[in-house]
Amino acid sequence: EYGEGSPQWKSRIEGEFAWDMGFTLIRPEDISKGLDCEITPSLETLPVLGVDVSRSKRGDKNTVYKWHDGKLRFVEDWNDPNAMNTAERIHKHALGLAVSEVRIDGVGLGGPIADRLREFAQGKYEVYEILGGDPSPDRHRFYNFRAWSWWNFQDMLSRGLIDLDPEDEDVQEQLLG
Repeated sequence: EYGEGSPQWKSRIEGEFAWDMGFTLIRPEDISKGLDCEITPSLETLPVLGVDVSRSKRGDKNTVYKWHDGKLRFVEDWNDPNAMNTAERIHKHALGLAVSEVRIDGVGLGGPIADRLREFAQGKYEVYEILGGDPSPDRHRFYNFRAWSWWNFQDMLSRGLIDLDPEDEDVQEQLLG
């Protein structure tokens, strides 16, 4: 299953796309479309920050991405167990990148960080907590908000509507994982 010639071998060892990886939501050909896509964001719209938070000192990292009209770019990741430091850092990115929204994983530690960001924002940007377990906007097709979000991301990616940075190997690996 994982030996030489397997899809995992092709993608991890040979660095090639393994087109026969079986059922997976984000397929290598979707990633390929995202890497080939070049989007020039409108001057009429503002970017949005997406934030995943962690309290780990050495493991998972706080991670920030910028989304602007389908162009997805890595901003920064860091380890800091202090939630208030994390909130300040996110706020500085929000101001520096002139975003309209900060969307943060609101489960667990993300909730209090979102509360602090709202205090910092003072109307300069909106803060939205993303709760994957919340109901789906399309309850007939998707169990929860997380499933709906991932399906829509894959759909946009497969239609060439998302511009992925070819230099961002981490996002490619995460999407294929």
